[in-house]
Amino acid sequence: MAGADGGEGLRIDTSGLDATYHSEGLPPLLTPGGRQALRTLVVGGLVALGLFAVFGPGQLAHLVPLAVFGLGGEMLARALDRTTRVSPTHLDVRPAGRRRVVPWDDVRELVPPTAFGDGGRAHLADGTTVPLPNVPAEHVERLGAAIEEARRREHGAREGAS
Repeated sequence: MAGADGGEGLRIDTSGLDATYHSEGLPPLLTPGGRQALRTLVVGGLVALGLFAVFGPGQLAHLVPLAVFGLGGEMLARALDRTTRVSPTHLDVRPAGRRRVVPWDDVRELVPPTAFGDGGRAHLADGTTVPLPNVPAEHVERLGAAIEEARRREHGAREGAS
């Protein structure tokens, strides 16, 4: 994304930080391919239910548990992928199946997790808030400091060019 001056946008120093923050330090149980396979199972189960509803209502009772299991698996797959990825140019957040990629230019404030179990979050320029799943408080603070340092460097470079 281009910055206000037409440059490449804000780049932060991510040294000393993890590139990816997973739940309890472990990657999600299902890969994106595994989640896609689960979705295919759900769609297939629903199609099978429809066919058996049309051609044999007596068989419908046997397939309902399969469809419920498939839908539960889809919801589980979405719940397991709670990751935050940090790069020098953007923040990639996946809280419970949704994905949001945010350039550092759009981040206004980072709030670390609290002692009450609230997760960290990023307040964005458009007024929305994005959760930062699994990022420890000290890493949120380091990210905030890195953003401020990058903004100071960018501001100094703009003033030096003027």
